[in-house]
Amino acid sequence: MAPLAMCTLVRAILWQESDLGGAVTMGFGGFSWKRAMGISAAKARLSKGIGIPLTKSGRQRKLGAFVSRGGCLVVVVGLIATPLVVLRLIAWL
Repeated sequence: MAPLAMCTLVRAILWQESDLGGAVTMGFGGFSWKRAMGISAAKARLSKGIGIPLTKSGRQRKLGAFVSRGGCLVVVVGLIATPLVVLRLIAWL
């Protein structure tokens, strides 16, 4: 295969035309030494194993889902708040 035809084939595989007429990469990303060393995979396995995300945004997302889906936190807050409200009502009377 001629070098020019090979270049055209590679370009057709790796690139797509954008709506504005320019070429846009398909998002293969760049080189990551952490992925090459296996650090990313090890962190993912650890995170799945312990059940707690290792990133700040992951922990925030998990806590938000926990609170909004009526998790244990809602029950604990209810158990603490109920006696306090009752005591306040009794003191008020």
